[in-house]
Amino acid sequence: MLKSAVRVTPDAPEHIETDLALERGITRRGVTSGARSLTEPNMRIYLAARYSRRLELCGYRDELQKMGHTVQAVWLNGEHQISDTGTPIGEHGESLVEGHLRSGERLSPEDKSERAGELRSHFANEDFRDVINCQLLIAFTEPPRSEASRGGRHVELGIALGRGKLIAVVGPRENIFCWLEYIRQFDTWEQCKEAINRLC
Repeated sequence: MLKSAVRVTPDAPEHIETDLALERGITRRGVTSGARSLTEPNMRIYLAARYSRRLELCGYRDELQKMGHTVQAVWLNGEHQISDTGTPIGEHGESLVEGHLRSGERLSPEDKSERAGELRSHFANEDFRDVINCQLLIAFTEPPRSEASRGGRHVELGIALGRGKLIAVVGPRENIFCWLEYIRQFDTWEQCKEAINRLC
């Protein structure tokens, strides 16, 4: 069960203890109080993964929504992708920077850079807001050192850790933080989904 994996240790950072105590009724001594826990029928869930797995995660989002949960992960809707050069691109590879130009309008390299920067900042703010507002973050990991990636999903996991969110990992324990005692690891999505059903 997901909630049984959460325990505050004497060396836990103070802000984590505070958030955990509020969300899960746990004190520094690890004793459960009567505070609200995450056993509500409708949880706010964020799904974190490589962008290339977006369509796969859209399927998981559909399953969670059918279970009565809210999946707030705007990036799954597409258009949060950037090229290797940092240019925001759409689902079909088109440049979003140039996609909103009026007929005949041209952008200088400086304007392209500024508009691309605004889009990147917008994407980051949307993702940050979604992670901050979730109750449960599910991180879909990859085998360690299996491929190069930008690492945004690792930042999302770190934000969730810092905010004391409930966290589940689906896949291998990709980095040292996946071994924290209050993170529950599952080999498959089906195992994770079953645990969420038991939790709620």
